[in-house]
Amino acid sequence: MGLRDQIFEDYINAYKKHNDLVVSVLRMLKAAISNKEISNRGNNNSDLSENDIYDILSKEVNKRQDAAEQYQNGNREELAQKELEEIKIIKKYLPEELGEEEIKSIALKCINETGAASKKDMGKVLSILIPQLKGKAGGALISKVVKQLLEG
Repeated sequence: MGLRDQIFEDYINAYKKHNDLVVSVLRMLKAAISNKEISNRGNNNSDLSENDIYDILSKEVNKRQDAAEQYQNGNREELAQKELEEIKIIKKYLPEELGEEEIKSIALKCINETGAASKKDMGKVLSILIPQLKGKAGGALISKVVKQLLEG
């Protein structure tokens, strides 16, 4: 079963169990996936790959992390907590995130492949590395690791 089908099936199960928070989050994910499929119809390819769905999920996690930070800054802990709970639900569908050491080892291979020697070459490395780690690590963390490796 694909990731899309798993999300849709889990939505139905959560609905039957009256799990309102999960239903709400999965309904939003279903809508985001459907919207992406509709926007791809003009390209004669409405089927989404797993990476496309990982992109959608990652964006939704980032939105909620930003919202949670805003709520915490505004002393609205109950709303921040709700956002964090939603993140946990979405992350169940994302692959296990890589640690900084794992990212470093993969980044070193990319740096060697591209011949990058300084911070100026960061774009070359990131253009190869980010697609490889899509859904497995955040872009900010990847950039941070590559920057450290190229500077040091």
